[in-house]
Amino acid sequence: MDKQRFYVDTKGDDDEAYRQAIQFGCKFADSYPEIKRVVLLINNLQDTGWFESWYGPNVVSGLLTGTTFKGCKPLFKFETLKTYEDNHDHSDLVITCGLDSDEVSMIDGFHSVKVIVAIPWLATRMEKWVKIWNPKQIP
Repeated sequence: MDKQRFYVDTKGDDDEAYRQAIQFGCKFADSYPEIKRVVLLINNLQDTGWFESWYGPNVVSGLLTGTTFKGCKPLFKFETLKTYEDNHDHSDLVITCGLDSDEVSMIDGFHSVKVIVAIPWLATRMEKWVKIWNPKQIP
C-alpha cells in the first residue's frame, strides 16, 4: 500500500472533526486488513483531556494502553510525539491531533505509517505539509 494522506480543514476544538476522523479510521482499517492499529498522535499526555470530555475517563484510560471500539476491528491507541516510534512490523493509520507541519512531516517519514489523517489546531501551522502532499479531505 502506498502512503495515503488525508486532512481535515478545521481549527481549534472541533469535536465533529475528531469524531469523523475516528470513524474514518475505523472504516478505512476495515477495508485494508494490513492496518491493525489506529494511532491517535498527541503532543503529550496532557492532551488527552480533549478526548476525556468527549468520550469519558474510561475510554481515555483504555486508549492509553490500546482499546477497540464496538463494530471496529483495529486497536486504537494514544501515542505522543515522544513515545511513537517507527516499527517495520506495524502498518498504522495515524490521526494527528493538533500537530503542526514539521511534527506531521516527521511522522510522515515513518515506514510503519501507511495512512495519515491530519487534524490541525491552527490551519496556518499545517500549510507547509498540505502544500507538499496535497492530502485528500476525509469523506
